[in-house]
Amino acid sequence: MDRFSARRWEWIALAIIMLVAVGLRLYRLDAQSLWNDEGTSVALAQRDLATIARNAAQDIHPPLYYYLLHYWLAAFGSGEWAVRFFSALGGTALVLATYFLARRIFSSLIASLAAVFSALSPFQVYYSQEARMYIFASLFGLLSMLAFVHWLDCHAEEIPGKVPWLSTVAYVVASILAIYSHYFAFTVILGQNIAFLVWLIYRHRGEPRPWPRTRHLAIRWSLMQAIVLVAYVPWLMVSWHSLQRWPAVSEPFTLPGLLQNIAQVFALGYPPRTGIEANVAGIAYLFLIVFGILQGIRERHVDVMRRNLLTTFYLLVPIATMFVLSLQRPMYKPKFLLLATPAYYILLANGCLALGGWAKRILKMRWMQLTITVILALAICAASAWSLYRLYFDEDLYRDDYRGIVAYIEATAGPDDAILINAPAQIETVDYYYDGPLAEYPLPRQRPMDRGDTEAQLEEIFASHRRIYAILWATGDSDPEGFVETWLDQHCFKALDSWYGNVRLAIYSVPQASSGEIAHPLDYRLGDDILLRGYSLLTQEPHSGDILELSLFWEATGTLSRRYKVFVHLVDGRGNIVGQQDGEPCGGACPTD
Repeated sequence: MDRFSARRWEWIALAIIMLVAVGLRLYRLDAQSLWNDEGTSVALAQRDLATIARNAAQDIHPPLYYYLLHYWLAAFGSGEWAVRFFSALGGTALVLATYFLARRIFSSLIASLAAVFSALSPFQVYYSQEARMYIFASLFGLLSMLAFVHWLDCHAEEIPGKVPWLSTVAYVVASILAIYSHYFAFTVILGQNIAFLVWLIYRHRGEPRPWPRTRHLAIRWSLMQAIVLVAYVPWLMVSWHSLQRWPAVSEPFTLPGLLQNIAQVFALGYPPRTGIEANVAGIAYLFLIVFGILQGIRERHVDVMRRNLLTTFYLLVPIATMFVLSLQRPMYKPKFLLLATPAYYILLANGCLALGGWAKRILKMRWMQLTITVILALAICAASAWSLYRLYFDEDLYRDDYRGIVAYIEATAGPDDAILINAPAQIETVDYYYDGPLAEYPLPRQRPMDRGDTEAQLEEIFASHRRIYAILWATGDSDPEGFVETWLDQHCFKALDSWYGNVRLAIYSVPQASSGEIAHPLDYRLGDDILLRGYSLLTQEPHSGDILELSLFWEATGTLSRRYKVFVHLVDGRGNIVGQQDGEPCGGACPTD
């Protein structure tokens, strides 16, 4: 096959890979509801640019994504498909950029394999279907790395007086875009600086007077870094106070635990799998990556050493930085390390080819390298396909279903009902779906909570409404002692408590009459220590869709050492159960132990 034909087939293969990448990122793009962070993205992006900057400064993210989304929404609207399509485009571009970086550093074959792994990556697909900034931070970080490699290659040619202005400008712009997309993108730049220093020392080792030749490179590189830093200083001045007081975002973790989770997520996607298959895949992929790196080191060739050095630092520096920074304030979220996945898939492709080459040399069979490489690639693709199927169709992995919550409220709520939102930041996502007449109460209004103000608000809601739809999410942050929910449990009848992902919808009925007296005495004993003294039925003429208000009066005649649940069944005239409620006394506020 001549060179022209080989290049043509290479571009055909790339086109097929890109079509697959686009298809996977657009498939079922709007099948799931926007979750809270996505709702925040849409709400923030619809404000003016100055307000976006002020609000983003109070958050944990820089403003660039919100600025880009602002103009995207103005052009294409704020529907679920439209807002996520923007991220899908970014995710597709990430696959293409992965190909070009791998081709620049390694070879066309490794580039094609890396692009396939990236296109099928469940981790990248997940965040390519989310209206957040993580896929763009990864894309701009990759473009920064691509410009950095081109800049190094130009200087490696050592043409006197030639300055690679195009790659210099591209590097500075891409780096600024990356750190204005997410704070953790600085780790890509940190890895580049470490790689540059090692490359500079290794390149001029053994020379009698290396300083004059390295000085010009060091000065140029330092100027590029200074421009990036100066461009970022204005934002740091605005957001520094928020960054200093931002709390830990994860539980403390060990280095082995971090590496295990990363291996699982990079291999089979997010949310992380915890079964044996995830551990096997993570370890197998890690073996291939390490094997490829070690084979490159053994060759002791300058170019091979350099390309392994670049991709290894690209992968490891963000991970190492995550661990070091988390020693004082745990901050691990898998999505923060999405920006390291291009290096991961490039090194994985390199490992597949390296293992095939090793088998060819050991077994002395010319066809062995291709066979081993194809088998490994097919196995990796099969694992990704299985994870993608679960990502698309396993409802346990779906995002929080605000769309379903609002649909239920709209179908069942009456004109005298209200919506209570705890934590209050959810109101932007709730309002994305809900445009009805019910009053909305985001509580608590302060962090930390003012109990007096919150209780006054609850009493006002209690006095003004017949039914309360409580949307509960991340209450450990906004209401760590559960004050709001406990108050509702003690003063209202809890009729429903359902999970919609990580969000709960609890429905409370405000008592329409006093339940202080026993209307129907029973004195029915359950075991030795529990006496059901009687009940009061406060809803005298219930209609379809109403909440049946029932008060049970209990007495402990002995010491209770266990937590008991109460089951209540509503049966029709033929003895069929048509409704039921079970839970601990007082809606869970009065455990029996």
